[in-house]
This record gives sequence, C-alpha cells and structure tokens, in this order.
Amino acid sequence: MVRWLVCLGVTGVLLAQPALHLRARRVLKRTAIVLHKAHHIVKEGQKGKRLFARAVAHQRHAVRLFRRGRYLRAIDHSFYARRLAVRAIRMNQQAPPPEGTILPEERPPKYQPPPEATLEKEISAIPNEKEVIEAPPTGIDVE
Repeated sequence: MVRWLVCLGVTGVLLAQPALHLRARRVLKRTAIVLHKAHHIVKEGQKGKRLFARAVAHQRHAVRLFRRGRYLRAIDHSFYARRLAVRAIRMNQQAPPPEGTILPEERPPKYQPPPEATLEKEISAIPNEKEVIEAPPTGIDVE
C-alpha cells in the first residue's frame, strides 16, 4: 500500500512538471517584454536605474533557474523582476505595458510568493546600472 502511494505521488509530480514548465516559460517571456520596454523608458527618463538593474538581475537568475528545471522558483524571481521593472517605469511617469500585470492564469495553483527579502538574498550580484542602461539587457529570455 505504501509503495503504491509513493508511486502515485512521484507520478503526480512528474505529470505536473510539463505544465509548470510551460507556465514558467510564459511568465519569463512576458517579463522579458516588460524589461525591454522598461529599458527604453528608463534610458530616456533617467529615473529608476537601480530598480531596473535589480529587475535584470532577478530575471537573469530566473532564466538560470528555469534551465535547471526549478520552474516554481524561476516564476518567483521573474514575477519579482516584473514588479521592479513596473516600478521603474512608473518612476518615469509612464504607464506600464499590459504585460506588466501578473495574470491569474500565470500563478501556479495555491501559489504563495516568498518574501522579497528571501529573493534578494538569492541574487549574488546586481549589474552595473550604467552597463544595463547603455545596451539592451541580455540573458533575460528563454527560447
């Protein structure tokens, strides 16, 4: 009986992975769109550079996590990157793009985002503000 339940549990996790993979891919792609738009706005308006640099760092980390199969944590960092980018856009008195809104269907079932401080601790380095503003951000999207 115990073996059967363990087998069912493992099977359930394995079956959930493809759906979570697709959800994470969509989340990362939408955040990349917001970051590209934020780049132009922050470069022109010159406000929110630090927020934008942090957003890029979190999105790059999300892409690394995605490639390692850590889809839920990738979603966490990508959502946080998106929120930071939207804040940078608003600092420049601009309206965020529609992709800036986190949609209900993007959230995994029973999703509880971790505290921002926890996500910040997972980032080892934030790119130089000047470097991130001068050229379009790289390493922020998945194929």
